[in-house]
Amino acid sequence: MIADLSACVALAKPTKFHHFLDGLARSGRLLRQYTQNIDCLESKLLSLSPNTSLEAKGPWAKTIQLHGRLDTMICQKCKRCSLLTPEKFQGSQPPPCLQCEYIETQRAELGKRSRGTGRLRPKILLYGENNPDEVAVEAVFKHDLQEGPDAVIVVGTCLKVPGARMLAKEFCHVAKARRRPGVTLWINKE
Repeated sequence: MIADLSACVALAKPTKFHHFLDGLARSGRLLRQYTQNIDCLESKLLSLSPNTSLEAKGPWAKTIQLHGRLDTMICQKCKRCSLLTPEKFQGSQPPPCLQCEYIETQRAELGKRSRGTGRLRPKILLYGENNPDEVAVEAVFKHDLQEGPDAVIVVGTCLKVPGARMLAKEFCHVAKARRRPGVTLWINKE
């Protein structure tokens, strides 16, 4: 499934709305884009391209990926990230981490006990999982709230995910509470 999904995403192109956001970013009028999408379409537009890893201290990219990114894989043991290699995800078993295997070989040569080898998975957040980037997302969010956005546009989400709903709600509250109230928009097919 991961290999097939990765192939589909590789062929996808940014939408007109992505290009609209790109224009805002290039003109300096976009504070930040928070996305629940894992497709990394933003990576195809330089001004929106997210960092491969999100750190708790800035500076931060214009795009914050709340649910991870399909173009990156992470070892469940050593947490090393690298670009996703779809070919590794052809079988039914997650591929082993080459870094962990190397460390295991080194430990064996030194006569040390085995610690085990990690498995790779796409760096995406599955339903019910804790977000490993939670501290960093919170840091960016607090920073952006203090900046006091004058416009908030929420697009393409039904806001059923509690964390995303809270982000949108707080940003809208701050925009509306400005001395000169800002604009809030929610655009959704539903």
